[in-house]
Amino acid sequence: MSDSTPKKYCPYCGRELPPGQVWYCPYCGSSLKDYFEYQVQNSAGQQPEVNKKPLGVTIISVIEIAFGLLFAFIGISLIIIRVIINPSMLQQLNSQMLSYYGITFTYNEIEAFSIYMGLISFILAVILIISGYGLIKMKNWARIISMIVAISASILSFIDILIVPSAYFVLILLISLIEFIYLERLRNFFKRANGLKP
Repeated sequence: MSDSTPKKYCPYCGRELPPGQVWYCPYCGSSLKDYFEYQVQNSAGQQPEVNKKPLGVTIISVIEIAFGLLFAFIGISLIIIRVIINPSMLQQLNSQMLSYYGITFTYNEIEAFSIYMGLISFILAVILIISGYGLIKMKNWARIISMIVAISASILSFIDILIVPSAYFVLILLISLIEFIYLERLRNFFKRANGLKP
């Protein structure tokens, strides 16, 4: 005897759900309670549409915007350092760098470093703030940008671990990989939210 039970699919990631009562998607982790309760209350044969944003997406978007603001602050600080640095400050800096790392800097090197790192900080700030805002609006391009940022952070953290082993870099590596995998699993949900075919 064939099983006539209709198949159920996660409205967020689009994957087929196991039979029986399921309150959380085993693939993307999204809560399905509200979705299936809505289906029971509206069992007129129409497929209800769920546009509720997964909590994980909200968390990632807030983190990205926060880091974007942090990088913007770093960029502004580097510009200020370039403007206010004087021979006395440079001497103090070189004294500390010499005692800790055995290196010193010239004024031109400090100036070049401030401009270079300040520019990179502002670029990262713009990318993170835009992608974070895009995730709040459930834009698929923001998901893709966030995944690129996550995999880039993973690669850089792995290189840093090989050079200078640190629990901080291990934590960044794990968080970045989790973010990448999570956003990849929500690919179909983002496509549906943007009217695209999964």
